[in-house]
Amino acid sequence: MSPKSYGKPSWVSSSLLTESERLARAIGETDLHRIDGFSHIDPQGVGLIGQWQRVRAMMDLLARRSD
Repeated sequence: MSPKSYGKPSWVSSSLLTESERLARAIGETDLHRIDGFSHIDPQGVGLIGQWQRVRAMMDLLARRSD
């Protein structure tokens, strides 16, 4: 699965989606990155996989801005 995908097919009920997933679906063409272990309360608590996911999200943002 692509890191840009929010992981649920279009037929999944919107009541099962997170707020971020519903927002991404409403906006349309957007990139939503899920970062394992990320919390707005403790962003430093992200493990190794979450740190890699965060770096990939930042790289995608920078690439999009340079286009």
